[in-house]
Amino acid sequence: YPIIEEAIRKYEAEGFRWQRPEEPFKTSMDRLKTVLVLNQARDTQILDFSLTGDDREGVARLINIIIETYIAFRNRVREDEDFKKLDYLKRERSKYETQLDGRYGELEQVSVKYGAAIADPKNYGVYLQSLASLKSSYNKIVLNRIQTENRFHALQEQRMRLLDLDIKGLEGSELLQ
Repeated sequence: YPIIEEAIRKYEAEGFRWQRPEEPFKTSMDRLKTVLVLNQARDTQILDFSLTGDDREGVARLINIIIETYIAFRNRVREDEDFKKLDYLKRERSKYETQLDGRYGELEQVSVKYGAAIADPKNYGVYLQSLASLKSSYNKIVLNRIQTENRFHALQEQRMRLLDLDIKGLEGSELLQ
């Protein structure tokens, strides 16, 4: 009824008459509803409106008003549905953002606890460069450690050889002084 009611009001606002004198408005809506033929093409969204009457111009205008009103009504319904869906999606987004914020807080705590950086996807290149630099530094440190251990072992061997030397006959020698 809302479409029929709105269509009759618009039709009469344009100077046409649908409601008969002394006829209740609901009766005029029922009358229009009984003479209006609406068919939907099978498996489509195509609607076929038809109406017969004596005043061809008036009938054509009434059909056009009904179609315009129907389209406006469907658009309002669709907008209302879209707003409800959008509102639902916003609530869901807020819920997930809250969960993510909580998880990110946990991640920060773990990061602080273990001294690890939190990787932001936008900064992966920077992190990879840092990781490569750290790997290079680590390799240099390992190399220095190996070289130092080799020198240490060489010095220990030299010390052992020196300790094995017989130096009793050299006590008065200039070499010991």
